[in-house]
Amino acid sequence: MIRTLLALLMLLSLVPSPARAQDPGELQTQVAQAAEGFVDAFNDLDWDRFEEAWAEDATAFMPVPDFPARLDGRDTIVATFKSIFADFPDRFEGPPYLTIDPVDLRIDVVRTAAIVTFHLGDEAPRSRRTLIFVQQGDVWRIAHLHASRPPI
Repeated sequence: MIRTLLALLMLLSLVPSPARAQDPGELQTQVAQAAEGFVDAFNDLDWDRFEEAWAEDATAFMPVPDFPARLDGRDTIVATFKSIFADFPDRFEGPPYLTIDPVDLRIDVVRTAAIVTFHLGDEAPRSRRTLIFVQQGDVWRIAHLHASRPPI
């Protein structure tokens, strides 16, 4: 038994230790910057930056009845948003085309994932948004969006 335990400890010592954990405040700042970059890209309908914000295998739950409730994959998500906002550039002079202004922003980081929640709108009941970010190398990308509107 002791030999088995010693052998196990020796094997574990050969496994590389994970990279030193980053400061939680630094991670929260990185996620906040990624979320702000996403909102800015969305407000400007900057489709290159908008697409870059998403993980390739991302999913999104949408409160828009004309589209599937769940969208699978970055390409599908981006194509859906492009179709929803296709005529906005023609109706307005220039960016920003939208005024997405998160209220009650909260960011919770757990290792290489983060949950970003906020409300939209000035009057109750407000629409709700949840973004789940994952760290991919040095970049935080959206793995999931959950958008909901209160019943009218």
